[in-house]
Amino acid sequence: MAKAKGAPKSGGRKRGVPNKAAAPVAQLRHALPALGWNVAEEFLQLYRESDVVTRHKLFALYMQYSQVIPTANDVKEVDDSKTDMSDDDNLLALVKQ
Repeated sequence: MAKAKGAPKSGGRKRGVPNKAAAPVAQLRHALPALGWNVAEEFLQLYRESDVVTRHKLFALYMQYSQVIPTANDVKEVDDSKTDMSDDDNLLALVKQ
């Protein structure tokens, strides 16, 4: 039986408690720059050295894990006049976000 709309949450993780599986990833994300490893530069170097098919796969993989999937309410108009940057500049701008 479904709970009534507006009824308090029952069961599951409490709001604000982090996911245990995400903790090691967060630790790694903070540790790598401290060790002098720049993830954005490494990714960009790999991207530049790859063939076209691998570039598309890398970009798709990056987008899958770095961008929030928009809902219908989040979609905004795109300004097509800002297309004077090269592919590498566009990718670097995305990686640094």
